Amino acid sequence: MPTPPDTVYARIARHAVERPGAHALESPGKPPLTFGKLVEIIDATIGALSAAGIGRGDVVAVVLPHASELATACLAVSACAQAAPLNPEYRRAELEFHFASLKPRLVILPAGRAPAARDVARATGVAVADLHADAASTGAFRLSFPTTGGSATGRGRVHADDVALWLHTSGTTARPKKVPLTQSNLVASAEAMIASVALTSSDRCLHVLPMFHIGGIVDVLMAPLMAGGTVVCTSGFSVPEFFLGLEVARPTWTQAVPTMLRELVDAAPEHRDAIARRPLRFIRSVSAALPVDLLKEVQGAFGAPVVEIYGMTETAGVIASNPFPSGMRKPGSVGVAAGPEVAVVDERGVPVPTGQRGEVVVRGRSVMRGYADDEATNAASWFGDWFRTGDEGTLDADGFLYLTGRIKEIINRGGEKISPREVDEVLLSHPAVAEAATFAIPHPSLGEEVATVVVLKPGSNVSKTALTEHVGSRLAYFKVPRVVHFLQAIPKTAGGKLQRNRLAETLGLRDATAEAPRAAYVAPRTPFAAELARLWEATLGVERVGLDDDFFALGGDSLKAASFVNQIQHQWHETVYVTAVFDAPTLARLESYLSAHHPELVAKMTGAAVPSSGPARRAVDPDALRRFRRAIAKTLGEAPLPPKRNPQAVFVLSSPRSGSTLMRAMLGGNRALFAPPELYLLPFDTLADRKAWFSGSQRFQLEGNTRALMQMRGIPPEEAEAAMARLEAARTPVHEYYGTIQRELGGRLLVDKTPYYAHRLDTLERAEALFEDALYIHLVRHPYGVIRSFEEAKLATLWYPRLVGTAEAERTPNPWPGHLFPEMLWTVLNQNIAAFLAGVPSGRQLRLRFEDLVADPGRASRALCEFVGVPFDPAMLEPHADRRARMTDGVRPESRMIGDMKFHEHRTIDASVADLWKREYHDDFLSGAAWDVAASLGYEETASRDGRIGFEL
Repeated sequence: MPTPPDTVYARIARHAVERPGAHALESPGKPPLTFGKLVEIIDATIGALSAAGIGRGDVVAVVLPHASELATACLAVSACAQAAPLNPEYRRAELEFHFASLKPRLVILPAGRAPAARDVARATGVAVADLHADAASTGAFRLSFPTTGGSATGRGRVHADDVALWLHTSGTTARPKKVPLTQSNLVASAEAMIASVALTSSDRCLHVLPMFHIGGIVDVLMAPLMAGGTVVCTSGFSVPEFFLGLEVARPTWTQAVPTMLRELVDAAPEHRDAIARRPLRFIRSVSAALPVDLLKEVQGAFGAPVVEIYGMTETAGVIASNPFPSGMRKPGSVGVAAGPEVAVVDERGVPVPTGQRGEVVVRGRSVMRGYADDEATNAASWFGDWFRTGDEGTLDADGFLYLTGRIKEIINRGGEKISPREVDEVLLSHPAVAEAATFAIPHPSLGEEVATVVVLKPGSNVSKTALTEHVGSRLAYFKVPRVVHFLQAIPKTAGGKLQRNRLAETLGLRDATAEAPRAAYVAPRTPFAAELARLWEATLGVERVGLDDDFFALGGDSLKAASFVNQIQHQWHETVYVTAVFDAPTLARLESYLSAHHPELVAKMTGAAVPSSGPARRAVDPDALRRFRRAIAKTLGEAPLPPKRNPQAVFVLSSPRSGSTLMRAMLGGNRALFAPPELYLLPFDTLADRKAWFSGSQRFQLEGNTRALMQMRGIPPEEAEAAMARLEAARTPVHEYYGTIQRELGGRLLVDKTPYYAHRLDTLERAEALFEDALYIHLVRHPYGVIRSFEEAKLATLWYPRLVGTAEAERTPNPWPGHLFPEMLWTVLNQNIAAFLAGVPSGRQLRLRFEDLVADPGRASRALCEFVGVPFDPAMLEPHADRRARMTDGVRPESRMIGDMKFHEHRTIDASVADLWKREYHDDFLSGAAWDVAASLGYEETASRDGRIGFEL
C-alpha cells in the first residue's frame, strides 16, 4: 500500500526509511525505540485494529497512564482511526460525559487496570482493548481485545482529510466542546511548530506534558518526531523526574506551563550542577500567560531563552510564537503569527487599527472545520473564514500579539472594564506571591466585584491588606480586589489552564458583600474626622461613616473622590489633591494624612487657630543636593532610537510653578498651535512604561494625554480612555505615539509643556533624538517665587513620588521638608535645562522670564510667536477664555485640569503675582548652589534688595 501524503504517519515513516536506527522515543531506564521499530509497532497496530473491525471512521478512546506506551498508542491509533486520548484521572461522571460525547467503538485501557473506565465501557456497550507494555523497548506494546462486531469504516491508513484526533476544549469559560482535527490540521500545526523554533533531527525533547491535550500530543510528540528528533518520555511532570530526565537524557529543549516553570525555578538552586552540565537550547512556555518576572527568573535559572507562544485546541496548536533562535523576542507578548494568519477585529469582524484592543481571529490549514454536533456555537464562532478565538488582544506595529484576557472573563465593575490578567501581573510582582488568579464575583449594586485567589511562595507571609495596597499603588482603585483568598493551589484543568469563571462557584462565593461586609462602626473621635465623615456621607449617599470605613468600599469612585476634594477646595479654599483619597482610603487614614500635610485645612474646618509656619528655614548643603540628585529614578530603558525623527515640535522647559500653565493657555489661544496639558511622554520608551510609572494615586497625572485625545479627535472621555488603554496594552513606543499626534494635528505645531522632563538630562536629550530641529522655550522664575508657590500648593505630595517612583515613596517618605524640596527641585531642574541647552544651537532656544510674561504679555506673546514661526493671535492675551478649546478644563466636569490648580482663581493676567514672595520672605535662605543658578538666569534680587528685570531673546 502506498504511503498517503500529508499525514503524521507519512512524515514519521520517511525517517524510518532514511534513518531506521535513529532514536524516536526514549525513556529513562528503558532501551530506546528507533524510528524503524516505531513504524513496525504502528503498522502492527493498524493491522490488529483493522482485523477487529476498526477503521478510519471509528473513534477509539485511549485511557492510559502518562508513559511512552501512551505516545505510541496515540500515534498508532491516529494512523488508522480517530484517536481520542482521555485523562486517566477522570472519575466515572467525567468518563460518562466523554463516552456519550465521543461515542467510541473501542477503548484502549492498561491491561488489568482502570476499573472506572471498564465499568463505564461495559455500561455503554463499548468494547475494551487491553494494552500490554513490552519492556524490550520504550513504548513497545501489543493489544488484546475481542472483535467489536460490524465492519470497519475504511480500513488501513488514514487520508489527509480524515479526522485523526478528537479533543475537548479546556472549558475555561464554558462546557467543553468537541474538536475534530484532521491529519492535515495536525501536519500544518506541527510544521509551524518546527519552523517557529527551528527543530532538527539533533533536537531532543523532554516530554512532561499530559498527552490528552493538544500541546502534549502535537507540540512535544508529533512535531519533534516529524522533524526527525527524539522524544524523551516521562511518567508526567514532577520536579525530581524533570531533573532526572535533564541529567540522564540530555534533552535540548522542553515545554511547560507557567505553574510548572514556577516549581522548576524554585528547585533550580538545588540542581545548579545538573543545569550547568546539561544546558537546554530553549524552553517553550504554553497554555497560560507567562508573567514577565517569571520569564526572567526561568532564563536566569536555566541560562536558556524562554519562548512564549499562543495556541489553541481548535487550531491544532501554535497560533503565534516569539521568533527563535533569530529575531526579536518581546517579553509579555506571545509573538508573531506562526502558521495561521492572525488578526484583531471589532465586534463586527472588522480589523481594528494597530495597538487597539479587539478579538483575536485566525485562519489557515491548522484551524479545525468546526465543533462537532454544535451548530449554534459554530454559527457564533466564525467571521466568514476567520475563527473567533474568544481571546482579547492587540497587535503592535511589528506584528507582535499581546493577549489581554478572555473576552468572557472581563470583569464589569459598575461599568469599569477590568482585565483579570492585568491584576494578576501586579499581584505576581509582589515578592511573596507565587500564583494569582483574579476573577469576577457577583455584587448587588456594582454587578460584579473583583476577587482574587493567591498562592504564596514557600516560607512567605503577607496580609490581605498588604496585597491590596500593593495593587492599589499600581492600578486604578476599581481594579483592586475587594475579596482575597489564600490557597495552597489554584484549581486548574489537567492541562494547567485556569478556569476563572468557575472560581467563584468552586470557592462558594455568591456575593461580594457577604465576603466583605462593611467595617464595624467606630465613631469619629475628633471634630475634624466628624466633618470629613459628614462630607463622605453627602458625597456617597450613605449613613454613619466610621473611622474604619473605606471610601471605595462604600461605593466611591474616581469621580466621587474628585467631587469630595472639590467641595473642600470651594468651601475652605485649600488645595487638596484627589490623590489623598487614594493614598488614604479609610476615614482614619485620611484624617491622619490631611492633618500631616494640610494642617491649615484642619484649622479652617474645625475653627481652631491656624498653626504657625513651622521651624526656621535652613540652607541646603551640597551633600543634600547630591543625595537629591541620586534619589531621582531613571525611567528610560534601553530601547533603540527610531531610524527617522518626528517633525519639529516645541518643548516648554521649566521647573514647576514657573508659570508654564499660564504660558500653555496663552499658546493654546493661537490657532496654529496645539498646546495640551502635561503629556508625560518623553521620559519613557513605551506608553506601557509611562502607565506603570504613574501608577496608583499618581495615575491622575496621565489625564493630560486623555484630554489631548479628546480635543484632537473630538471624542468623549470614555472613548479617549479606551483608545489610550489599547495603545498602552500594545506597548506602543512613545516616538510612534508622538508621530500619531503630529499627523492628526492637521499642520498645527505641537507644544509639549511638561516640567517633569527636566528631572534628568537623559530625558531632555531624548527630545533631540526623537524630533527634527525641536524648539525649546526655557521659562524661568525667581527661585523665591517658585518656592513660595510650590509650598502653598502642597506640591511635594505629588512631586516626590513622581521623582523617586510610587513604590519608593511608600517605603521612604520625603526626607526634605518645607522649602528644601522645592529649592533643590528648582536648582536641579534648571541646572539640567542649562546643561542640555548648551548643546543646542542658539537659534532653536528662547529664554523667557515669568516676570516678563505677566508684566508685558503682549510683547512676550509676539516674541513667542516669532520664535516658533507662527503669526501672533490676539486670543493669546485672554488665557482664561474658552476653557474647552484651550484644554484648561478637566477630562470630566468633576475633575480638574493637569497643571496649576489655582489657574482659574485668576480672570486676567496679573503682574502682581510675580512679587508675592516679597511679602512673605524677609530673610534670605537660598543655598549657594541656588544663588549660582539664579545669577546665571539674571536674577539678583534677594529678600531685601530690589534687582533688575531683564528680557532676553
